[in-house]
Amino acid sequence: MRPISLLLMSLAMLACGGGGGGSDDPADNGDNGEPTPASPWSAQSAPGSLTLHDIHFANASRGWAVGAAHHGVPAMLHTADGGDDWVEVLSHGENTPLEAFRGVHFIDNQTGWAVGGGDASTSNIVRSTSDGGETWVDHWPISPTAMEGGAWEPLNGAFFLDQNTGWVVGNQGIIFATTDGGTSWQSQEPPPGAHVNLLDVFFADADRGWISTASGWLLRTDDGGADWEMLGVGVSPHYDMHFLDAGKGWVAGTEGRIRYTENGGESWT
Repeated sequence: MRPISLLLMSLAMLACGGGGGGSDDPADNGDNGEPTPASPWSAQSAPGSLTLHDIHFANASRGWAVGAAHHGVPAMLHTADGGDDWVEVLSHGENTPLEAFRGVHFIDNQTGWAVGGGDASTSNIVRSTSDGGETWVDHWPISPTAMEGGAWEPLNGAFFLDQNTGWVVGNQGIIFATTDGGTSWQSQEPPPGAHVNLLDVFFADADRGWISTASGWLLRTDDGGADWEMLGVGVSPHYDMHFLDAGKGWVAGTEGRIRYTENGGESWT
């Protein structure tokens, strides 16, 4: 599960062009005796009692947040005003049981994908919409018959460059790529030692991309996912990330940590 607070924090970091904590009272002094700037973060409330796992904005106004409600019911929220107001939207696919959404990605106001987890027979599902979330279609990176009773692992993250080209990642090193919007999928192999829970995926272009992991490592590719290498970032899970280009990007992890790189993940501050 990825805490939604970290995702909101990383989103706000990018929107504000920087971050920084501090008291809400500008009169409070920091260690150097100077007034501490007011915090740029603001709390937003969601309807109902939900556990939210991921958030994505197509632009400054329209965004989606996904997770689960009580009793194992998947939940999806939508805002059209930058998060001031959130409404719950239906996201049922083809009558397929699903306990929770774990990741969501939209390339514009209408076209998006959500991934999630369920019981042993419904974990490996990708859902897509072409009408802003009004209706959804189920896709199966691994068909139920192909599994032949094998173990299913939930999908945690999705990223699409356009309406055709995308990747999804999940537990136990699962990586799938598609070039037709999710109709068909090709499995990609993580490097040795990286068959761990993969939490999020992001691509700067068709070649360079990254995957965050529960072990703290970051995976990086320069050939669209044909080959992946491991980069050291830390030992704590990194739940979300965003890159401006092939070099500059952020990852957000446990305990409110946000790290920044200017060289594609070779080094971090």
